[in-house]
Amino acid sequence: MFAHDANHDGARQPTGALEIMLTVQQISESWSLDPSTVRELFDKEAGVMVITNPKSRKRRYRTLRIPVSVAVRVQRRLSVSPKVA
Repeated sequence: MFAHDANHDGARQPTGALEIMLTVQQISESWSLDPSTVRELFDKEAGVMVITNPKSRKRRYRTLRIPVSVAVRVQRRLSVSPKVA
């Protein structure tokens, strides 16, 4: 099993920092979104830990672990800011 961190250009780098991690299910329940939508939002996001099993021959399984700071960053980016008149 390998854990990698996606940087801005999509390349994977080893993760080093310890932080509270959220699952796709936790975010999907909290944000009232389908888990597949959450996976799409965070799949290439910088800072997300992607756990894969390279020995699997049939299907590629990927587990995402999303640091709280990354979830907050994405939530802020997706939030609509009120316009100041």
